[in-house]
Amino acid sequence: MNKKMKFKKIIKKFMIIKFGKYLYYMIFPSVARLGGDRILKKIYRKLKPGKTLFIGASWKGYYKSMIPSTQFLTLDIDDFYEPDILSDVHDIKCKTNTFDTIVATRIFEHCYDPQKAIKEVLRILKKDGICIIDVPFICKRHSSHDYYRFSKKGLAYLLKDFSKVKIIPYGNRLQVLWLFLSQGAILKYFLRIFNPIVALINYKSKDFSIGYVAYAIK
Repeated sequence: MNKKMKFKKIIKKFMIIKFGKYLYYMIFPSVARLGGDRILKKIYRKLKPGKTLFIGASWKGYYKSMIPSTQFLTLDIDDFYEPDILSDVHDIKCKTNTFDTIVATRIFEHCYDPQKAIKEVLRILKKDGICIIDVPFICKRHSSHDYYRFSKKGLAYLLKDFSKVKIIPYGNRLQVLWLFLSQGAILKYFLRIFNPIVALINYKSKDFSIGYVAYAIK
């Protein structure tokens, strides 16, 4: 990498991390993330500390303090986020039976072959290891690598090789409507302020889940 490219990368990194969208979304998380996090935090509190792999290093600062662990490692395909393991989740550069816990929030919709990716997760999990996944069901396209949406049955099929799986839906009709309104080009900068209030309206709506959290044991 020449000096000019290296300088551009440093500037880009500074702008995104210090003033960019990830800071914005941490301050004003979406109704979907707030709903998923409500469930995830309950699950995290019950975890026994162990060797943990967090897939998707861009959100490591947001979730690291929530997850009890004796060792917390991150994995990402992009070295921009400085992961501990620079690797594609479809082909994880890691030994078999390595981790006690693996967490992947909003990752599997970005996998071109999620079944292959979950087999890799199974491979590197220890026996009786725990995999925690958060995936969207109703959500706008949010990157150029946005391949799938998972229903409850679809997620259950993805995790069929685990010995025990629990899938928890979150979201309702009102929150689905709010989610799309608050992601508009102009309205989002105003409406997102009210996301925590809307997220508290937590009545169940069977056919209008925003997403699902899965707790799976190898």
